Amino acid sequence: MSNLYSIEVRVFATAYIRADSAEDAKAKALEVLDGEMVNFATGNEQAVPVSGAPYDSPDLPEVSLSPAATLASLAHTDSPLLYGEPELVEGEEVEE
Repeated sequence: MSNLYSIEVRVFATAYIRADSAEDAKAKALEVLDGEMVNFATGNEQAVPVSGAPYDSPDLPEVSLSPAATLASLAHTDSPLLYGEPELVEGEEVEE
């Protein structure tokens, strides 16, 4: 059996914001998105919805996140994108 470790990584996501101007969009982003925790599974009730609706859909929320995201590269062990050492998840073991 092997151990299960958690490693925090940065995730780069895209937000879609309906606004009258770029300045309004940036202000909404700072107000709504800053510091929010997000579950990237679509359909969840949360402060920032994740939506796979097309750009021209009337169902696209005023502020939403795309369900697609990019994980930061962890190829370099000294990368500032890696937030520390892997941590053992307490009480969890995984069979190979």
